[in-house]
Amino acid sequence: MVMVLVLVSLASVLSYALLSSQSMMTQASSNSYRAAQTDALAESGIQLASYYLQNPASAPVLNSDGYYPGQTGVSLGSAVEGTVDIVVTKIDNSTFDIASTSHYGTTSSSPLARSLGARASVQYAYLPSEAASVNGGLNVLSNTTINGTVRASGTVNLSLGSSVTGTIYAPSVTGNTAGLVGSVVTISTSGSNNPTPTTIRDYTTYTYNGQTYRAQLLPNGSKSGPTSNNPLGVYYATGDLTLAGNTVINGTLLVPNGKLIVKSSSITINAAAGMPGLIVKSDIAFSGTNRKLTVNGLSWVGGVLTKSGTTSGNTTTFNGAVLFASGTPVTSNYSGTVKINYDATKAAAAGFLPGQGTSASGVTIKTFTNK
Repeated sequence: MVMVLVLVSLASVLSYALLSSQSMMTQASSNSYRAAQTDALAESGIQLASYYLQNPASAPVLNSDGYYPGQTGVSLGSAVEGTVDIVVTKIDNSTFDIASTSHYGTTSSSPLARSLGARASVQYAYLPSEAASVNGGLNVLSNTTINGTVRASGTVNLSLGSSVTGTIYAPSVTGNTAGLVGSVVTISTSGSNNPTPTTIRDYTTYTYNGQTYRAQLLPNGSKSGPTSNNPLGVYYATGDLTLAGNTVINGTLLVPNGKLIVKSSSITINAAAGMPGLIVKSDIAFSGTNRKLTVNGLSWVGGVLTKSGTTSGNTTTFNGAVLFASGTPVTSNYSGTVKINYDATKAAAAGFLPGQGTSASGVTIKTFTNK
């Protein structure tokens, strides 16, 4: 009997110890899960604030300075337990401090809280709201299609066979308006209505990921793009540049001291995000038959679209936006079609016009504080 009682007692002690250990393991596992959820909520608060700094139009609330100030009790959806408190403080025009405190669980279940901090740097870019801006008058010739707003500081003349889908801002509009799908707004010729200043940023040097790089001479060959020494693919030419072969440039083309002569059946420029596609100090001149130039990005043309020698059947396409620094930028001797399609995702360019960065093009977390 004594031995039986001893064995029963020992079995009871072992069973209790096993149950206690299992309960502790279950509690530890639950605590680990809850701690991970609390951490994830706090990190999500940092990411959410960063998103709203880059996309203020999507923010649920903006303060008087036009940026997202944060909120309390933010829910990340019905499938996510807990809430997060976010506070965004502006340090200077491009630097913001973000504080994020998460709350997971209820009073009865020993709630957890987690506080994280981050310093964010916002990169701003110039973003035109017009498909085409002209520092002077504009002749919209036949076989010209503009999808988006047009702004000119001189008279806009619409030819039969032209098409404009959008508002025209100009001192006056003349010609055949049959192809105008939109309205006309009369503006002054002075002050801020002048759309295209002649001084823009020099992209022969640029900063990327905190390092300074120099543009490279455009190499011979059919395709050019980013390299380790030129990560945004910025290329330039000295004097006039003639492109005779089919060419693809994944980056930016600069012709700062001459004109671009198009003698190819296919030239395509694909700008990197936040960079212009084409900057030409003088004219874009087409030479030959069925020549084609396509720019996917912001373009700035100091001269005009014209011809060089005998030419016909040409196509010029600007996807993004184009700024003409001189009046009457499409000359009557240009032979072919012109297509201008506004695309805000392609038109933004960081630092393009000094002091006119109006659109957040990116957010970088500079420091992260574990509180």
